Amino acid sequence: MRRLATWKWTRPTTACLSGTAATPDYKLAIARYEEFLKEHPNDPGNDRVLYQLARAQEQGGELEAAIKTLDRLVAEYPKTQHFDEAQFRRGEILFATRDYAKAEQAFQRGDEGRLGQPRSRSARCTCTAGRCSSRAGSRTR
Repeated sequence: MRRLATWKWTRPTTACLSGTAATPDYKLAIARYEEFLKEHPNDPGNDRVLYQLARAQEQGGELEAAIKTLDRLVAEYPKTQHFDEAQFRRGEILFATRDYAKAEQAFQRGDEGRLGQPRSRSARCTCTAGRCSSRAGSRTR
C-alpha cells in the first residue's frame, strides 16, 4: 500500500512535469496514506508513511493538515531518520504562516541532530521576530 500511494503520488508529478497533466492529484495519495495508517496502525514503517503523507499534504496546499501530521511524526517517532527533515518542514510551514516562535523552535530541534551545521534558519526566525542573536551574544533591533 505504501508503494502504491508513493506511485500514485509520483506518477501525477511526473505527468505534470512531462506536460501530460495540468496539476498533480495529491488527494489520491493522501487518501491512500491515510487508509494505510488506519488499516496498519502499528506498522513499523509508519514513520515513513507519515512523512510522505505530510509531504503530499504540503504539496496539495493542506498546510494545517501537514503541520498536524509532522507534529504527530516527531511526537510518535522521535528517533525516526526523518526527524530532522520533519522539523525543517515544520519550521518552513510555520515560518510561511508567520508563526515565528514555533518555527524557530522547530528549526532548533532539527538542528540538534546536526551538530556543527549552521543555524541560519533559526537565526532568520529570531531576526524576523524582531530580535537578532548570535553565538557571541544577543541584541534587540
